[in-house]
Amino acid sequence: MKKIIQLLFGITILTATLLAFSFFSSNDSNDTNNSDKNSTTEQTIHKKDKNISKEMIKISDAIPEEYPDEESEAFNLLSILRGWMGFEDNKTQTIDRRPQLAIIIDDVSNKRQLKKIKSLHYPVTPSIFPPSELSMHSNLLAKETKHYMIHLPMQSKSRAFNSMFKTLFVTDSTKKMKQRVKEIRRLFPDAKYINNHTGSVFTSNYKAMYRLYGMLKEEGFTFIDSRTTAKTKVKQICKKYGDIYISRDIFLDNRQSVKYILSQLKKAVKIAKHRGYAIAIGHPHRATLKALSQAKDILKGIHLVYIDELVEELKAK
Repeated sequence: MKKIIQLLFGITILTATLLAFSFFSSNDSNDTNNSDKNSTTEQTIHKKDKNISKEMIKISDAIPEEYPDEESEAFNLLSILRGWMGFEDNKTQTIDRRPQLAIIIDDVSNKRQLKKIKSLHYPVTPSIFPPSELSMHSNLLAKETKHYMIHLPMQSKSRAFNSMFKTLFVTDSTKKMKQRVKEIRRLFPDAKYINNHTGSVFTSNYKAMYRLYGMLKEEGFTFIDSRTTAKTKVKQICKKYGDIYISRDIFLDNRQSVKYILSQLKKAVKIAKHRGYAIAIGHPHRATLKALSQAKDILKGIHLVYIDELVEELKAK
């Protein structure tokens, strides 16, 4: 509404200025040459649709078919006004209304995996392990991609998974948790998003998860629930903080079969078409990457986005 009022006000100023400019120019012409008294200039005004604000309100913007000379006052006034209003000539803003799908690939720890994800040539978000026994320099991968997130090891029911380097446990002290979160921030200074690696025990423990969630927020992280258990408490905690709850909808590759993975991807697409968006999680397995490379037909009519693009849009609603 504010933008429309500014536009109407601006058009009024421009019209008055141009009329005054035309009046004085006409008087000067009469003083110097009466023979030009009856000369007129015809201009054809075109109405150009402009997208104004979120609501895509269309309003007519009168622009001469042939622009005045760049040195003329009329041209300069028009340019200033358009810049003030935030318009750009010959450019239109478009909003993609297709259902959105964000695909996350967890467990990324080396350049080879990241390269294969990039070779898909469409938006797929790698979730990178913090430095661990898999790679003590995995954090450096973040410098090679603009869109990524952090895959944080958290306590599960599996002793093998829980033995991973610096896994967070529900019994960890507040001090230990805070030190770990600050360490993650130092390792990934530009990161915004974190999801849990395993973590069924941790995310289902309200007290521990509530503490961790608050610490992550303090460091500027948004937690995305991998939803490795139906007992997760993250949704309740998000509501407590007044935050939007963002979680996985589909695991793509619980079975290492291209056929199975493609069928899971179809389920994700179905959710996206029904709700407007969906989040699918896979892993850097050969079968997963092969299936994604063959998914062109399944993904027709779907807007593939990075997780940060999706989350920012959801937060803005």
